[in-house]
Amino acid sequence: MNTDNGDKERTTLEKEKVIEVIKNLLANPCTTLNTKYLRSHSKVALFFKDHVFEIHGEAEKFISYMSLKIPVSAKEYKELLALFMNEVNKRAEDTSLKKLEELRNLMGSPA
Repeated sequence: MNTDNGDKERTTLEKEKVIEVIKNLLANPCTTLNTKYLRSHSKVALFFKDHVFEIHGEAEKFISYMSLKIPVSAKEYKELLALFMNEVNKRAEDTSLKKLEELRNLMGSPA
């Protein structure tokens, strides 16, 4: 029984570490966010250099990183997905505004 508690505590610590890393990566502009499989597999991914985190949200909700498969609750999944999608939308808006400004400059419109 004591071993089970130790394993549970280790899993909880791993989960907390991974969730914290994901939140930090979402705030990093060098992180690539991928929604390619959001609709078909309920999965999003974060890429940073050679590191890949996947957040899976079908019947079994979990985060995968390398050989780690960390289960998350529905609430944790929703929170991470909301943060992820907010960042995707923010980046899309920022990119659109930059492109609009570039177009205005090309056309010679005053700022």
